[in-house]
Amino acid sequence: MTAVIVGASLLAPTPAAEAAGVTTHGWMAVEAIDLVDDPGLMALLRAHEEQVRAGAMFPDVGYVNGNTYGEEAHWQRFVDAYVDLIAARTDCGPDLADPAAPCADMIAHAFGVAGHGMGDEVWDWLFEPNGPDLDEYYVNGLPTANEGGAETQMDLVAVGVHGVPRPAIPALPDIPTLLQAFEDAGFGGVTESQFALVPHAAAVWDLETQWAAEHLAGVQAAMPWMSANMVTAPGGVDFAAQAIAGYWGSMWGRLQGDQPPTEVSITYPAPGQDDIPATGWVRSYQPGSSRGRGGARTRITAVLTHARPYAPPTGGPGVPAEMAPGTMTVTDVASGAALPVLAGFPRSVPYGGDAGQHLIDVQPAQDLSPCSWYEVAVGVTTPVTDARGEPVTPHTWRFRTACGAEAHTITGTVTDPADQPVAATQVLAYRTTDGFIPTGQAEAGPDGRYEITGLPEGTYRLAFLPPADAGLGMVWSGQSPGRGEAEPHVVPGAGLVADAQLAASRELSGRVTAADGAPLAGIAVYAVAATDTWVPTGVTATSADGTYRFQGLPVGVYRVAFQVTPGSPLGWYHQAATRQTATPVPVGATPVEGIDHQFTP
Repeated sequence: MTAVIVGASLLAPTPAAEAAGVTTHGWMAVEAIDLVDDPGLMALLRAHEEQVRAGAMFPDVGYVNGNTYGEEAHWQRFVDAYVDLIAARTDCGPDLADPAAPCADMIAHAFGVAGHGMGDEVWDWLFEPNGPDLDEYYVNGLPTANEGGAETQMDLVAVGVHGVPRPAIPALPDIPTLLQAFEDAGFGGVTESQFALVPHAAAVWDLETQWAAEHLAGVQAAMPWMSANMVTAPGGVDFAAQAIAGYWGSMWGRLQGDQPPTEVSITYPAPGQDDIPATGWVRSYQPGSSRGRGGARTRITAVLTHARPYAPPTGGPGVPAEMAPGTMTVTDVASGAALPVLAGFPRSVPYGGDAGQHLIDVQPAQDLSPCSWYEVAVGVTTPVTDARGEPVTPHTWRFRTACGAEAHTITGTVTDPADQPVAATQVLAYRTTDGFIPTGQAEAGPDGRYEITGLPEGTYRLAFLPPADAGLGMVWSGQSPGRGEAEPHVVPGAGLVADAQLAASRELSGRVTAADGAPLAGIAVYAVAATDTWVPTGVTATSADGTYRFQGLPVGVYRVAFQVTPGSPLGWYHQAATRQTATPVPVGATPVEGIDHQFTP
């Protein structure tokens, strides 16, 4: 983002497309401190938080009043030169992580500068395209606001809603080192006088606070989604902070002479994200919020901890943004087929490759299937190289496209051994965590068809209970005799169908009496298969003469339990106290009779 002079010494951002606002940049960098892995680095940056914030604002001062260094200060080429100069110094003390060491404030400033460039990359590529997608724009006399970016508008939200404080801009830590870093990056002509306005960068916050009084409500009304989600959205403050923290980890290793392998720090879609659009993928992809752009939700992007190759400071041929085929791929998990990709992809984004970028992106050349999982691979088939010519650590993650209501529905048909429909069959859908009560239930219609809708996410096994007078036996999904062996159905899913064919009735009967031999009516009787847990295969009750009958048990071996009232102790056949000691009862084609029980005091 660029800036201009207002009056004698005030800085104000000017119209500039495709960038985060200077206030938001400082906020992103400060938020990243707590995400740093190394405790020593975290302590150093926290001790010099204002230098981190000032460093994150520094590149934009390079656009004002004829200054020339702004663009170069954004990118990896300059950051590498700056860090390498600090590393080469002999006066930084034995412990670079010491917050009181001579170079601590310079390290904090350099890391803040790096945070600015990373913040712009993720904001421009992932957050700002929501503007054209949602038609969210606000200009309306707001100074510096334009439709090419959302920086000033979101800065007003930052100060007016989120309370981002006024920065206290400390003195630049070492001007000769800064000037030499530009020279080493191949960008000459920067003079100390170009840094004269750096101490006044807080004036931007002052102006934005004044503008918020008049324009914040209008921004929120015209840009409701972006205003509400600038922190949590992909490319927003939280996302940028995570990307910046990963970048800093790589810089910290470089500063100490042991730069780690470049890795993927954060991605969009996020690993496991399950609401990605299935359509709208074949389009042009550009950064920023200018009208006609967009496609924020249909991007597949990985953020690297160190940049892709950049043009050398000494000049030479440009660096292509397009990457080799196979460096970044998308595969349909179900079929294992790799998706074709749009021309020009995979590539470094969001800008040209010359100065060093951290985002890489691949775009399928077709729409995706709804409710389907896809795997993204970075550097697995073909290595991705970083600015050092080293391979990026291979990385994979998966996301799923959004599922409609049909993905939360299980349908099917219930038939008898002659393939005739069995109306009024109760179909019960049990999740793994369900006890006796199922999550979903439906009744088969006259044609034997049923439909269980609105099922929450989970794995389901279905029980099919025929009407009592059907002469048919209960069965579980997959024609299984019990819940343990039943075929699972994962919701959400595409085309979930569970048909069932009920077998001819298998009978088991007996009589329940009191200690004196009198018949007991209303006693609950359970036929428990070997794999039953919470739900028995058969449930019935004794009639007035104490008799009971199961009609419809699947072929198998059962243990039969008897219970006087809900919650009372169970008695088991044959006069056993536990399931383990109960006598097993085989049930087959021949009716089984005489499975009696007597309750004794």
